Amino acid sequence: MKALKISSIVWLILFIVLVIFIMMRHVDGTGVVQTMPIKLVNLGVLAVFALVVLVGHIIWFLIIRNN
Repeated sequence: MKALKISSIVWLILFIVLVIFIMMRHVDGTGVVQTMPIKLVNLGVLAVFALVVLVGHIIWFLIIRNN
């Protein structure tokens, strides 16, 4: 259970850092100017990835709880 809490905190910190990074940058690596719609698309992609991680954490929690 301790490993689940630690990994959840790490993922939460990583998610927050990535959201701040996406919202603060003005130009991406290819030189494209980041407008608000592009930033929202990037946040949507990050949210889908975060949902996959969340589902994995929920499954992990249910397995730990049942044992």
